[in-house]
Amino acid sequence: MATRAATKGMNRSAQLEDCSCRPWRGSMEELGYLAVSGEHITLQRRLHSASCREFSVRSPRLQLRLLSAATCSVWLVAYGLFVLSENSMVLSAAIFITIISLITYLHFVKIDQESLLVIGSLGIQMTSFYASGKESTTFIEMGQVKDVVINEAIYMVNAALSHFCFTVLM
Repeated sequence: MATRAATKGMNRSAQLEDCSCRPWRGSMEELGYLAVSGEHITLQRRLHSASCREFSVRSPRLQLRLLSAATCSVWLVAYGLFVLSENSMVLSAAIFITIISLITYLHFVKIDQESLLVIGSLGIQMTSFYASGKESTTFIEMGQVKDVVINEAIYMVNAALSHFCFTVLM
């Protein structure tokens, strides 16, 4: 791995080629980790070509058991309020709020997979795949990237997870 001083004079594509992401065994490597919450997550590293690499993190799909428990809890509380108040609007509101909350959670919060595609001479594409099927993609041209900072954070039980921060010229 090249040091910061050694890479200072290199151009951006040469720095990407010389980074610690050198080609690994085969074209794809998959590693399993255990998140702090106890969920199993997987990191996939793919080498598409010498200047094109992809990193993907997958979390488990939404568990039906957890969803059922949350729904039953909300509906039991609503039924208790219905018995006390004898107002059927409480049950209707609970059903409506549960459905809207579930749709909102699946479409805006629950991410099944995130990927980072680095194309040496072109740019960086970040994609998030939500549980509802929605995809959110952001592309940063390589000319706009001033520097890449890899910030290691301990989020895993067995390993350190690296976060990428991009300094973008505006």
